[in-house]
Amino acid sequence: MKTLFKLHTTATILITAILGTHTALSATWVTWDVSVGGNGHSYLAVTGFEGLTWNMADQLAQAQGGYLATINSSAENDFVFSLVNSSAFFTGYNGSGPALGGYNAGTPSSPNWSWVTGEPWTFDNWGPGLPDYADFGSGPEDRLHYFSGIGSTPSKAWNDLHHDDPNIGGYVIEAVPEPHTAALLAAAFAITFRNTPRKIKP
Repeated sequence: MKTLFKLHTTATILITAILGTHTALSATWVTWDVSVGGNGHSYLAVTGFEGLTWNMADQLAQAQGGYLATINSSAENDFVFSLVNSSAFFTGYNGSGPALGGYNAGTPSSPNWSWVTGEPWTFDNWGPGLPDYADFGSGPEDRLHYFSGIGSTPSKAWNDLHHDDPNIGGYVIEAVPEPHTAALLAAAFAITFRNTPRKIKP
């Protein structure tokens, strides 16, 4: 029974990743070209959906061949924000925007903001009075996203939010090089069906 539950859970996670990849198919990967001062990385902005959290966005980004975008300069922040500079990426409730790849590896009293890639934290763009490490009920806010504080209004300012907070406007994936989406889908389907229990004929 435990084995069946584990397989079902694995399949559910993979299907969720596949659906997330399918959602991203309607968007376009954009490369920040070296010729214009960029890093040559590709980025994909994905709009949010009901129930999306930072943790889920992190898993979906990895399933789609990348990671939540990391930002190391004002120029990169401007570029990434240009991909989500639309009310479609900011919630109507309070302008909570897309997830980025930052997290607090420390505590509110002794913060240690880090990137999911392990890159050094050399730049930030916190909004006024932020981060504030507000108590979500199951712990302080500990993840990074764009935030305006005004419903459906874009902003390139940063805020902290709890990793399980479903009030989030989407996420931005960064990848090197741009992944082949069709190949990722095929791999996910193959793993799902390979781990599905089959009936054995008597």
